[in-house]
Parts: sequence; C-alpha cells; structure tokens
Amino acid sequence: MAGGAALSVENAVPEADLDGLIPSTEVVLRGEAGGYPRASSRYVLSLTPDALHVRRLRSRPEAKRSVRSLLMLHDVVGCRTLRARSPGTSAASAAAYLSVYSYPRGGGGARRREVRTFRVDAHDHLDGNVAEAARWEMAMRRLVSPACESGRPQRRMLLLVNPCSGTGRAIARCRQIVLPILEEAGIEYELKVTERQNHAWEMVQSLRLEEWDGLVIVSGDGLLYEVINGLMARSDWEQAIKIPLGIVPAGSGNALAGAVNHYTGHKRVMGDNLLTHLAFLLCKGACRPLDLVSVTTSLGRRLFSFLCIAWGFVSDVDIESERFRLLGGARFTLGTLARIASLRTYRGRLSYLPTSIPGDRAAAMAAGRNFIRSATLCGQSDGPKLAGRRAAMHRNMSDGALVEEMGLAGKWESTDDWDGSPPQEGYSSSCQSPDSETPPFSGIWQLGETVQSPDPVINRTFMTSNGGELGGKADGPGLVYGPPDDLLPFLDEPIPQHWRQEENDYVLVLAIYQSHLAADLLFSPLALPDDGIIHLWLVRAGISRRALLRFFMALARGRNLNVDSPHVVHITARAFRLEPLQPGGIITVDGEQVEYGPLQAQIHPHLARLIVGLQKAESPDESWEPSFGGDE
Repeated sequence: MAGGAALSVENAVPEADLDGLIPSTEVVLRGEAGGYPRASSRYVLSLTPDALHVRRLRSRPEAKRSVRSLLMLHDVVGCRTLRARSPGTSAASAAAYLSVYSYPRGGGGARRREVRTFRVDAHDHLDGNVAEAARWEMAMRRLVSPACESGRPQRRMLLLVNPCSGTGRAIARCRQIVLPILEEAGIEYELKVTERQNHAWEMVQSLRLEEWDGLVIVSGDGLLYEVINGLMARSDWEQAIKIPLGIVPAGSGNALAGAVNHYTGHKRVMGDNLLTHLAFLLCKGACRPLDLVSVTTSLGRRLFSFLCIAWGFVSDVDIESERFRLLGGARFTLGTLARIASLRTYRGRLSYLPTSIPGDRAAAMAAGRNFIRSATLCGQSDGPKLAGRRAAMHRNMSDGALVEEMGLAGKWESTDDWDGSPPQEGYSSSCQSPDSETPPFSGIWQLGETVQSPDPVINRTFMTSNGGELGGKADGPGLVYGPPDDLLPFLDEPIPQHWRQEENDYVLVLAIYQSHLAADLLFSPLALPDDGIIHLWLVRAGISRRALLRFFMALARGRNLNVDSPHVVHITARAFRLEPLQPGGIITVDGEQVEYGPLQAQIHPHLARLIVGLQKAESPDESWEPSFGGDE
C-alpha cells in the first residue's frame, strides 16, 4: 500500500473516527486520501448527500484537535479524475488525483472558484488508484447533478452567441468565463456564433432537438426572443418549445438573467459576477416552467414573448438608446435621464381581463420575504452524436502538474482560437440600431391625428403566415404556430363585456411577466416565470419629473410597489388589448420594435421551460459560508 485505506465503503474508516458528527446511514462513501500539493497531509473523506466532509488527520498524537471543513454539494459543479503529468516509477507517480470544483458564494453574493484536490494512493499501481478515484467521481456527479431524462452520461448543450450583443465582447466573455465552468461540470457543448439578424431563428428551424439537453443563449434578451419564435415556427412546436432554455448575460439589459438570479433567491450581482452565477446555474441542471405570451399585432402577425410589451417611456428609452450600445447597460441610464428631461405622453385605450395574485404570495412579498417555487430536473430524449461537437474539457491546475485521466473522462479537444473581437463581415444586421428611416406606421394601419376605431385585417387562424424579418419590421419570417388564444376576441372585434377598459394619457404602459426589466432593474417584484399573470404597469400623465425619477430610483431597490402616487398603477391580468390613439410612438416586444398600432396579448402558462439551476433556492439573506481548509 502506498498510503492509507482506499476511498471505499469496504475499507471504511472506523465509526469512532467520525466523532459521531455524521450519522453512518447518511454516508455514501468514506475513506482516507492524501493532500495536494502537500503530499504529507492526510484526510478522512466522508461523502453524504449534502456535502463532502473533510477532516484532516492529526500529524502529532499530542495535537488537541483536527481541522474539519465542508464542501457543500449545492456549490459543486463537478469533479475530475487526474493523473500525474510526468509518469515515473515512484509511489507518487502511481497515485491518481480527485479534483472537486465548487463555486461558493462570498459575502457580497458573488461566487468564487474553489478547487480541492486529493491524492488517491491506496494501491501500488496507477490503474487501481484511477479506478478508485473514478468511483468517487461518479458518486459525486450523481449527487451534484442527477442524470438527465435522456439517460446520457454527459449533458449536451448548444450555445448560441451573438458577437455584437452588449459591448461586443460576448465571445471573449463566453470563452473566459462560461466554457471553463461547463468543462468542469463535464458538459459537452457546441458553440455557434450568429452571423446576422434572424440567424438563430433560421438555425432552430432545422435543429435536431433530440440531440441536445438544452439551448443556451449567450447574449441579451433579444436573441432568446428570436430563438423562442423560431421554435414556435416549427411544425413540431409542441415538443420543440419544451427543450430547456438557458440564458447567460452578455447583452445590455439582461433582464431574464437578473430575473433568474432573483428567482433562485440570490443577492443581486452584476457584470462578470452575474455571468459566473448564471453559468454555474446551467451546470446544476434543474428547470422550471416558463410562461409565454402570444402577441397579435396590427398587421395580424403572431409573436411569442417571454419578457414584456412596452409602449411609451420604456420603449422610447430602449430603442432611442441603441446608438449608445457600446456603453452596455449604461445606455439605459443615459436614455432614462434624457427622456425624463423631455417627457412625452401618449393617448391610448387599454382593455384587460383582470386576475389576482394568490394571497400567500402577495403577503410574503409585502413582508419582504421571497416566494420561491420548486424546480424540476430537465432533460430530453437521447439522440445520435453530432460530428464536430466540443468535448468536455478540463481546466488545468495552476501548477500544470496534473492532467485529466484520458481513459475515464475522454480526450478533450481545443476550441477555436478566438481573439474575442466581433467578426468584421456578415454581422452588421444584429450590430446596428433599428432603421431610423422606417416610418412608425407601416402597412394597412395609417394614422391621422387620432384614430378612434382602427380596423386592421387579421389572419383568422392560429397559424399566421409571415415573411421578412422578425421584430423590427412589419412582418416576420416563416409560419408561427402555437396554442389558440382562447381568451382573446379577434383584434377587429369588440372586447368581451367582463373585461375592463380605460382611455387615458400615459407616460408609459408596460406589460411584464418577469421580475426584472434589466439585470439591475427589479420592475415587478411579484412576478414569477410560471404564475400565469401579466403585470400591467401604468404611469399616467400628470406625474412630475421628480416623482418619475423617484419611481425609477425605487425600481433600482425593488421598492416600486411602495411608491405612493396616484399616477402609478399596477394591474394583474391574463390578457389585454392596447390601442394607441395618436401617432409618433414606439412599441416593443421583448425589446424588439414592432409595427406601431393596436395589439393584443394573452399569457399561456407553462408553455416553455427555463433552466434555473437549483431545485431548492437558498435564502438571499443567508450569510453562512462553509470553511474550506487548505493544506497548511
């Protein structure tokens, strides 16, 4: 034997050595291992369903106590079996190594990377130690990320990256932050870079979805909007829209990323900290339902939205600040201040089917507590292996002395040699602002000074024929399928009598169904991704610039529900119709400009699936952090 007892139940450490701290019924594996890089350190390891308990053995009999630490499995993304880079004949060269990768939260809510490596040296030969380390690796993987429904040994993710999103550094940030975390988790992936507007829409049309366990959007919210509408344009939309969707923030607003962070009960983080956290959540493998809202525009187009529909202040800031895109999220701050200084109002008619928020959730949120719902594991059916897929890779140890055990974890292939800069050709569509020369009224709905009874022609089917571009123009690509809008009349018909209606002058009308409007803007604290509710926020004319500024300052703290202003109204609905009664405005769906005119929308609960990572959320106020004792 080159070291202590093997890492196995058969050679378990005596129960007395555990000092009664861990019930034996909870121990999955138990054994002794050496340290790394300090080989003289010895540890007793006990793996339970919740943690890896690490107890350092006393180096001297007279020592009063041993050092204990915990690696909480909810912070662990994966582990790897390694071997020495330079083979030799010594006992050390026969050892295998087990590296555990975790991302515990710090005091400010940001996750930090931690690596603990243990030397497996129970056998005199490498093969025996490798097999022992691999057994621990498999046991930990089952506990850290239970197998997907597909039954594949490794999850497969398709990453779609918009190189022009945000400040134009999406590819570089993906390579530096996201991919290493996926590699540590043992997730196979393929990365595709979009080349033009609607490229992602086109790609998902022919995608063999059964070959993937999830689609991950590395961009802002606009690319996810494109992907969702592409999935809903497939003839097999009912199955296609159920593929788990993940978001990694690399855009300007990153509203859904901020919402996912909020839904999982974490403190607000921004920038690379938010990027790291969302990549971490992808590795944890849990999903929850995602409501989608079907939108019928004035030209009869049918779109699907996951975030919001905006008219007035919010859509003006979103579109008019496009010229400041290189500023990242700061463009919205600049645009907000500019619009407050030059406030606009819009005349319109709003009709809606009211609903209510469950009392327990409203009370909990009013008391400042989180209402977190459980998630379910995600997965898809098995399928053939794609050629050219990136194999899971191992990020080398800082000293470069260990390498991944190829026979067990698979040989890794290097990724493309990106320089982090956006491509220079073929990307102009997604990098440019919307065409400022496009008239605000297109097609059949032309406005004069006021229009009281617009009479658009709509397609009276639930499969709408479209052509052209999605979002910014008056028409969109392909065919859009989907469930029937059973709550809505046709757009040229009167609203049902049990609906409510008002006509007013508005500073803004916002229909939102996620908590966040940007990563740092908690607009609708009561919203959940799967509650079947559209949150209508109205700011009516007459509000002062000072009061409006206070409202947006309250948004930054998630306190807008406490704003006491007769001009600010919050309504919950299941469907609504919006009719602008004057020209000159902008309407956006998920931040993408659509034709200006009347539209209506209905929420469809649980239509899609969102990767949120954690089955059980941690409290954002939780301050306890496990100790990670290193080699002394």
